[in-house]
Amino acid sequence: MASNQDTTSATEEPPPAGEEISSEINEGDPEKGDSAAATSENEADASQPASPARGNDAPTIPVVSSSVAVKGKKVKVHFCAVGSAPLMKKTKFQIGADQSVSYVLAFLRKMLKLSHSGDSLFLYVNSAFCPSPDESIGELNDCFSIRGELVIHYSLQEAWG
Repeated sequence: MASNQDTTSATEEPPPAGEEISSEINEGDPEKGDSAAATSENEADASQPASPARGNDAPTIPVVSSSVAVKGKKVKVHFCAVGSAPLMKKTKFQIGADQSVSYVLAFLRKMLKLSHSGDSLFLYVNSAFCPSPDESIGELNDCFSIRGELVIHYSLQEAWG
C-alpha cells in the first residue's frame, strides 16, 4: 500500500494546497475502488467556496477589488512640497482612480506654473519611491493610501532617490 503512494507521488506533480488533503484520503483506502474517483470530484467541488446566489448568472464583483474597475471613483490625493518646491494654496484634490501618474504630473506642472521642457518635477509616493508614469492612481491608492488619502510628495530636485 505504501509503495502505491510512493509511485504516484513520484510520477505526478504535487497537487495545489487545497487538493492535497482530499487526494491523500482517497489514496489511503484501497477498498473504495471506483467510488474513490467520484468522491474526489465531489470533494473538489466542495473545496471551492460556495457563492450565495448560485442560480444568478450575473457577474459578481470580488470583495477585494481594484478601485480602477469602478468607473467614476475618485481618489483623495494630498500633495506635499519637498525642498524648494513652491507651495500650493490647496493641497488636497479628488482625482479619478483611472488616471495615470503622468496625468498627475501634468496637473501639478499646470498648478505650479512650470514649463514642460525646462523644469524638472519629481513625484514620490509616501516619501518612499517614484511611481512609474503609467501607474494608475487607483492602484497606488489601493496599496499605499493612509487614512483614505494618497500622499504624494513633489520636488524640483531629486529628494529621496
